[in-house]
Amino acid sequence: MKNMQEKRRLDYFVVWGYGVEYLHEIVNLIDENREVDILYVKKKQIEDIDKYIADIYAKEWPSVPKEHTLSKTGFLHHIPQQTALILVMNRHPRVRTQHNKNPLFRMPESATVKDIKIRIRNEYDPNKGGRGKIPLVPGYHPDQHVIHASDFPAQIQNALDVFDMEDVEYWESYWINRHSPLLSMEQTKNIEVCNVDDILMKILNSNRQMITVEIQNSPHYKFLNDEKEHYEQYWKMYCGDILKENHCPSAFERLFVGFEYLRPPYHNSHIKVEKINNKYYSVDGDHRLAILKTLGFRQVEVEVVSA
Repeated sequence: MKNMQEKRRLDYFVVWGYGVEYLHEIVNLIDENREVDILYVKKKQIEDIDKYIADIYAKEWPSVPKEHTLSKTGFLHHIPQQTALILVMNRHPRVRTQHNKNPLFRMPESATVKDIKIRIRNEYDPNKGGRGKIPLVPGYHPDQHVIHASDFPAQIQNALDVFDMEDVEYWESYWINRHSPLLSMEQTKNIEVCNVDDILMKILNSNRQMITVEIQNSPHYKFLNDEKEHYEQYWKMYCGDILKENHCPSAFERLFVGFEYLRPPYHNSHIKVEKINNKYYSVDGDHRLAILKTLGFRQVEVEVVSA
């Protein structure tokens, strides 16, 4: 029987204020750890910082003195009132009890999450790697962390509620369908075979306007063909805003390596398109379209969905 410490679980990372500017980089860094799968990235404007702090730490306060939390988060009143949540499936939690001389702080934690959190803080905290690019708020403890993370499962639903996201059960199912789909899942779909060059991609331009482009003119295609800066800028601009799934450059490169379209168990994961006057417009699958074009595919099996 699998050890309970190794049972997968949802976890999250919350990025504070100044760190949101570097959200795209932080997601890339988390993506490098292959013990977690990034499920969703969502930015949020903070209207009431005191309420937000109370909401995020609500499940922690019964175990940790509230005064401790308020003292370490006081600087948040003086930085940009924005935040972001990065939801992950932690496939190897390595649960342990926190190392602390004070028994009040000896809560369970995931060593995997802790390792990622420390790495991010070492890279971006203003008194560490972020010195010179992220300002230190004077008058507060110098450990002004750019990131907070979950310690135990009871915190997860609370954070999802704060960010107006679906519940834990939804994200468990999302991960299964995304990373471990069942071969037996069959659905009735409107499947067509079309020319790859007949598909136009719908993307956002720098003014946040939706435009249609041929695949070879997309930042996705250019990324795979030695013009990486276009996609990297696209990811930076829309990470956690329009692009809420994990489309960071390292994840895109990983998808490209050894890619086989509709390979089991993903044989039902068709690229989705709308069909208008014999032209096809991408709905879901831009990254896969760019890969297929790069690999020289002329035709592709797609699912046609209603506009």
